[in-house]
Amino acid sequence: MNGEKAILSAPYGETPGARDAQPVIDLMTLGGLLLSICLGLVLTFEYPSVVFLAFAFMLGIAPLIAALVVFGSERRGLEAVGALSVARLAVKIPLLWLLLALLALVALVIEHGPIVTPTRQMSILSMAIGAAVLLALRLTKVSRTRGFLDGALIVALALAVFAMSPFNPPNRVPIGLVQYALEAPGFWGWLLVGAAWTAVGLWLRRREGWAFGAWRRSLEALAICIGAIVVLLMYDDSHFTDFSHYMPLIGPAMHAMRGGIPMVDVYSVYGLGPWLVHRAMFELFSPTFGTAAVTVRVVNVLYFATILAMLCCVTRRRLSAMWFFIPAILVALTSHGSGGLDGMWNMNALPMTLGGRNLLPALMALVMVVSRGRDWGRWVALSIIMLAALSSVEILVFVLASWGYTLLLDSVRTRSVRLLVIWLMLAVVAIALAHLVFVAIVYLSTGAIVDYRPYFSLFFQFRPAEESIWSVPFVPYYAMWAPIGFAYFTIMAMAGLRALRGESPNSIIDRLLPVVAFGLGPLSYFMGRPQEGTLNVTCLSFAVVAISLAECLFIKASRFGGGAVVLSRVMAVAFAFIVADGFEHFMRPTDPSRGNSSILRRCLSADGCSFGEVGRNIWLALHTYPLDQRTGVGFGVHDDGHRQRIEEVVDMMRRLTSRAPKVGVLADLFPLIFADSDPAIGITAFMYTGQWYAWSVSSPINDGVSPLASEKILQQVAATSSGLVIIVPNQTDGWAPLNKAILERLHKTCDFKALETGRYHSAFMMEGCRK
Repeated sequence: MNGEKAILSAPYGETPGARDAQPVIDLMTLGGLLLSICLGLVLTFEYPSVVFLAFAFMLGIAPLIAALVVFGSERRGLEAVGALSVARLAVKIPLLWLLLALLALVALVIEHGPIVTPTRQMSILSMAIGAAVLLALRLTKVSRTRGFLDGALIVALALAVFAMSPFNPPNRVPIGLVQYALEAPGFWGWLLVGAAWTAVGLWLRRREGWAFGAWRRSLEALAICIGAIVVLLMYDDSHFTDFSHYMPLIGPAMHAMRGGIPMVDVYSVYGLGPWLVHRAMFELFSPTFGTAAVTVRVVNVLYFATILAMLCCVTRRRLSAMWFFIPAILVALTSHGSGGLDGMWNMNALPMTLGGRNLLPALMALVMVVSRGRDWGRWVALSIIMLAALSSVEILVFVLASWGYTLLLDSVRTRSVRLLVIWLMLAVVAIALAHLVFVAIVYLSTGAIVDYRPYFSLFFQFRPAEESIWSVPFVPYYAMWAPIGFAYFTIMAMAGLRALRGESPNSIIDRLLPVVAFGLGPLSYFMGRPQEGTLNVTCLSFAVVAISLAECLFIKASRFGGGAVVLSRVMAVAFAFIVADGFEHFMRPTDPSRGNSSILRRCLSADGCSFGEVGRNIWLALHTYPLDQRTGVGFGVHDDGHRQRIEEVVDMMRRLTSRAPKVGVLADLFPLIFADSDPAIGITAFMYTGQWYAWSVSSPINDGVSPLASEKILQQVAATSSGLVIIVPNQTDGWAPLNKAILERLHKTCDFKALETGRYHSAFMMEGCRK
């Protein structure tokens, strides 16, 4: 067979052989070598940003380097192939030894409890011992080690990932996944369900290409319809929200409705586009958290549907693909915590984690998969780039990833630098045009000049792999990122090799390339904020990759060699565990604050689907106040002082400022728990009264992150007029720094007349203000 029928690159029905798998093995070998170099640099410099730089190198530049090396070896012939053969052995032995050393460390911790681990010394010693073993194998001319080493590496890596996802030495059960399995209710029964589900999926995968004859197309259509129905039923009509994470969307949207000008005095760390969507919804319905919650749910459902469409376009065996896709959605929404119920979060309560940040990048990936380098796809892509340019920096970068990488390989495939340059220039023009139109609209409608600097000062508070308000240093836990990253590397490198060969972009590798490039966005977010929840965001994009790769490996894996056989067995076990995990989390008692709150979960309970309640719940969310007891929007706001703080501010405003369009509300506090309403006291009160902040504030906590935005606000505070009523908290623990700065500035310009002291807040009137 030709090289174009290499492992993972055969069209539907073709049967590539083991000899064609060699380029992939070479690419993975080079990936292991480059990763070892990166890890050595990380251990040497011990600087947080080195981790993120290593990640960017491994999934940005390294795949192209590996593809060039393998392509060059193919062109040079046997001598270069022999050098790669030596490199394969030179990488595999030390890597295997290091993985075994890690597993030995895990065993020691389990046996003797937490121990001090000199990571650098252990790594250097392991590499040295591995090099010695390698030398011994070469001297004794052991030649039958390749298949054994491949299988041993796969098993060792799988065990290491399982043991360290996460690995917590102080815990009674240090292996996090084992602790989860022991503590999760009824997990072992669900593991049997997962094994049965995987067995049925394997049965379908091996037969659907030939066994169903003329019925295959109809069955595939039925499976896709069922998948689409599942996506719709994942709508969470409790509309529970986490107030602090919604503030960067709701605050700017309401500020714009009260006269604020976008990118002049209205800013959001989430960018411009996301809050403009909420602004449009607020025009149609009530400007409340309920309307925002409905908007987020709709965007997330559209995101799930885009992922489903992406999978349908990538895979050729859609029956089994849809079969495995259903538990993948359950995992994405629920499996982001420990075995206890406290470990489950409602991802819909975090508005930018799923569709909010990833819908446009997913649409771009879908367009790239469907168009496969055709001009119409590139023109559609330019419109998506324009929307992304007006959304946020990270959304634009994530959109450009799948578009740019696909364009680069298309230009390599056609040997046309002109193709690359022309479309890059068109993208730059599209981005510039989008912003020029926006700037012109703002100027012509308001006479104000757009200033992007406060937004950039907000955005750059996110410093990957360093400590900031939005990011934390990388931690050596959650090793689940390793197989995700290595799969992405291999696909990108193999796609690069196929482009260098000039092969047509019709293989499954080429179809997966935009998906992988899109998946880099969620994975990079985890690298900058390494937590279980952020790693969970990568689930859906990786599910498309894993399900598509299984299309090859679950059908006669022996034709690819012994390593592929072991990998197929490992993947089957992993699929069973993941399916069990998804169903176990999803089938727990429904709770609006947990990830299983959805129409589908209610359908599987004794209460039934209750479809009649769905419309009512949506109507209530769109037309009632944010703390209405009939909705679940404020489910996390309890009568422990949180609800009372908001009610007290609303009562003071209605009695003391009923005729004033603006009030100086300085009540917001930093959140202490999930769904804490304290960061949203002011905006929630304004939802009741229809008033707004006395100064150009969108959200005190979020505006306070930007020094430039804060200074703009404080300049307006210095011009405060007498007669303004302000409301401040009696206890200022956890008080928003911007509110503190506003109060200090007011003390310099105005006298305070006490009006009322409540249980939680005090009201004052400004007198004798000096401008």
